[in-house]
Amino acid sequence: MKLFCYIPILWLLLPSCASQSPLSGGDRDNEPPKLIKANPPHQATSIYPKQLDFEFNEFIQLRSLNQKLLISPPLKYPVQIKIKPKGFSLIIQDTLIDQTTYQFYFADAIVDLNEGNPLNNFTYVFSTGNQIDSISIKGQILDAISLKAESQFTVCLYSDTSDSVVFKKNPSYITRTNSDGFFTFNFVKEGLYKVVAFSDKNNNYRFDPNTEKIAYLDTLIDIKQHCDSIYLYSFLEHRIKPFIKKTERKVPYKATIIFNIALEEAPKIEHSTASIYQKILSKNNDTLELFFADSIQFQKDSIFVDITYLRYDSLLRKSYVKETKALVLETSKAKHIETNRTRYYLPIRNNTLISSKSLLYIRFFEPTLLTNHHISLWLHIRDSMYQQIPITVESDSTNPLQYSINCSLLDGKKYRLILDFSNLRSYYYKHYSSDTIEFSTYERENYGMLKLSYQLPDENSSYLFELLNDKNQVLYSWINESSRQKIIEYLLPGNYSIRCIRDDNRNGKWDNGFYILKRQPEKVYTYPETLQLRANWDMEIKWVLNQ
Repeated sequence: MKLFCYIPILWLLLPSCASQSPLSGGDRDNEPPKLIKANPPHQATSIYPKQLDFEFNEFIQLRSLNQKLLISPPLKYPVQIKIKPKGFSLIIQDTLIDQTTYQFYFADAIVDLNEGNPLNNFTYVFSTGNQIDSISIKGQILDAISLKAESQFTVCLYSDTSDSVVFKKNPSYITRTNSDGFFTFNFVKEGLYKVVAFSDKNNNYRFDPNTEKIAYLDTLIDIKQHCDSIYLYSFLEHRIKPFIKKTERKVPYKATIIFNIALEEAPKIEHSTASIYQKILSKNNDTLELFFADSIQFQKDSIFVDITYLRYDSLLRKSYVKETKALVLETSKAKHIETNRTRYYLPIRNNTLISSKSLLYIRFFEPTLLTNHHISLWLHIRDSMYQQIPITVESDSTNPLQYSINCSLLDGKKYRLILDFSNLRSYYYKHYSSDTIEFSTYERENYGMLKLSYQLPDENSSYLFELLNDKNQVLYSWINESSRQKIIEYLLPGNYSIRCIRDDNRNGKWDNGFYILKRQPEKVYTYPETLQLRANWDMEIKWVLNQ
């Protein structure tokens, strides 16, 4: 035994006479596993198997088979899996349907053991009838507003064409979309079908309207031959019911009521134990601010209000909810922030560069009466000389805390905005800080111009156009004009996109659909190219919107 152990050591001490190189196992195996045998055979007919056996030419492993295996029509109970060195078996626990073709789609779940090469799109088919159904159906699913492809959407064909089937039953056939939103049904039987697709986040083959997007064809399809032109548009139904998420009252004279979502209508205060001076609903309609008028009333620890707001039921019928809320003063916070000063917000800062078409405004945090005497605007002439230019100050119709500073700015100029708030007080006698802001405007050659000519698919419908920046923010919007032409000036260099909404209900915004009411989302068109606008450059485009 000792001699045996010493031999490797002596070998290492011998001088080397040949060049050394790393050991090589040959070229990497890039071949996926190959199916040698299936029992029953692929595309066997007139069978009701309880077990499916698959044997391959090499050792394999199954990766996420439970998530990737798609059986159409779906089985009521999941199949059991038995792993073998060079294959596997599937145990079927369901009673199979007569005269039906079953398809088992494995995606890329089958890989070889050593290199992990996947056997892509492996499909196994058999029929309980005397033939394999052979019709195929193809289509694509896009998001209704962005028109982006919907990946991994569950697409269903139902022979039961009732509207409620998507909530109660498994589909007759099932498939999934790929990364480009395309889907394919193979081995489909002739017949009349309902086509519905949804995101199926919980993989239960049922549409859950509160959390899942849906897309559907609003007519039944009578399948007698191959079909490859189905286009569906997905949307999330408006199912979340509004409620009051929380209330705040950090100072005695102000309370905030915060909802969980944006409201379609402004809520109403039916009664309040403290008289209300001003009500402000936030721009996105989810927060209501109350400013109280009477100091004797608002000094109480609790103010009670009755508030009514709109809520829809499961069939989008209007109803109104009335709640009584106690607005309790948060005394610890009130003591901490109590001061004789308050704040305001101005969107421009010192030494900033803005567009001459920018809207100047100031927003206060408490009710305040602002006049032209408190603000002045000066145009730089030369050196240290400035000339005052006329302005008007106007309260915003939707938010009385905000004031527009109306003026005519010139391109390529320097300005001085003086806020003389020494005598300005809020409704609650709070002081404001005065300020002076220097800012400049872009030169005219810094901008580009867009000239859009368009042709509509239906001259009698109303269309809403939107110009978006590269952050998908809407910069400009307009209703289709009789001239079928739009010129937008003063655009800074950058990437832009244009979309058009067929505004069926003429409410000036995009509306999504509602499946059970058979209401499709409003149709959206997008200009097919990104608009790359350069400085001092005019871009002209022509857009023909097709149906």
